[in-house]
Amino acid sequence: MNAVRGEVPFRIAGRTHCLCLTLGALAQIMSALDCVSITQLLKVMGELDEPRILALLLSLLRGGGCHAAASALSESPEPWDAINSVDAAHAVAHAFEAAFAADGANALV
Repeated sequence: MNAVRGEVPFRIAGRTHCLCLTLGALAQIMSALDCVSITQLLKVMGELDEPRILALLLSLLRGGGCHAAASALSESPEPWDAINSVDAAHAVAHAFEAAFAADGANALV
């Protein structure tokens, strides 16, 4: 994990994977959540349910370079068997915090 890049660890089925909010991940998130602006995205982020959390998680996994894990999770008939929704929501929040760190050390890449 590279904390300076805003990478956040997340465990799926006992393996640690990397979440990262890249510009590509942000574009995927906005598309998946049907958002046309950051303002709209922020509103939707306040109303997250399991399908939206999963969409965010998949995009952040891809942003972190974990394409195989994202594919496996998206193709799973029961993705919540491999992950905990509360842990996933916290990891998503940490990935956004890491990307927009107030100290300027991290940046949306």
